[in-house]
Amino acid sequence: AAQTAGAAGARVILADEQPEFGGTLLSETGRHIHIGNGAPTDWLAATKATLAGMDEVTVLPRTTAFGYYADNFVGLVERVGDHIFSSEGSLRQRLWKVRAKRVILATGAIERALVFAENDRPGIMLAGAARSFVNRFGVAPGSRIVVFTNNDSAYAAAIDMVAAKVAVEAVVDLRRQVEGEWPRLAREAGIPVMQGHTIVGTKGRHRVSAVTVMQLNEAGDGVSGDIRRLKCDGIAMSGGWSPAVHLFSQSRGELTFDERDGTFRPGNAVQAVRAVGACDGAVTLLECLSAGMEAGRTAAIDAGFKCTSGDIPAVREPA
Repeated sequence: AAQTAGAAGARVILADEQPEFGGTLLSETGRHIHIGNGAPTDWLAATKATLAGMDEVTVLPRTTAFGYYADNFVGLVERVGDHIFSSEGSLRQRLWKVRAKRVILATGAIERALVFAENDRPGIMLAGAARSFVNRFGVAPGSRIVVFTNNDSAYAAAIDMVAAKVAVEAVVDLRRQVEGEWPRLAREAGIPVMQGHTIVGTKGRHRVSAVTVMQLNEAGDGVSGDIRRLKCDGIAMSGGWSPAVHLFSQSRGELTFDERDGTFRPGNAVQAVRAVGACDGAVTLLECLSAGMEAGRTAAIDAGFKCTSGDIPAVREPA
């Protein structure tokens, strides 16, 4: 979005609360997902270099949009030197008061936890966090992991952990029928998939040491059969993703409820704002890139700039 609008000559501020731009692409290995002819990180590096060369584009890492007020007034706090040890008197933070003609929110989505008995032991984390530990920071979340999920995104974490020599005891999936590309890749990697099962408890003193698993009944509202115990020192769970609609809601935008996914999504906007990507319910990388490009083009045109449609990069990702 920033690149498309910036190429049209629009003055753009790209603010990201993280120290590095890229979001979840920073945790991609390029093993199963490609943008163009390379890994997502290659495309990301090229895009950041392009943005850095645009005179009218200001990139602000470590910058949080903390408030969205009337007439497209957005408050930003930039953590300039909070991460640097320096002498007294150096700049620590900067407050930006931005009055924008158009705002694009690409705030992503928040991974939901799954509820089960004794799910607060040390070693239990979100699947997305486990994947970032392995791929981005080179840290094993444990030596033997159980993945617990109700959607396909956790399978990517399981596959990447196995590739990093972290043993995955099993993927426990609440769904009775588990098909698709990600589950297939997990089975090919030798990961057992327990479909139609749930975790009913955990064991461990200082951290999780085992989980107890049972099969769901036909209605899916109870368990049946024998209790199975799986030894592990970590659990990576994923209950799906909820769009991060906080700023959109603060702008007085209306939210709509998606019955299928059980999430709130941006609805009718009151101000000149557009939500794109996972913030708007997109589930694939191609959807996110396409929506971002279109939002950047539309915002530039609405602000009075001439902007043509750019080429959407080819994306290859499991269905």
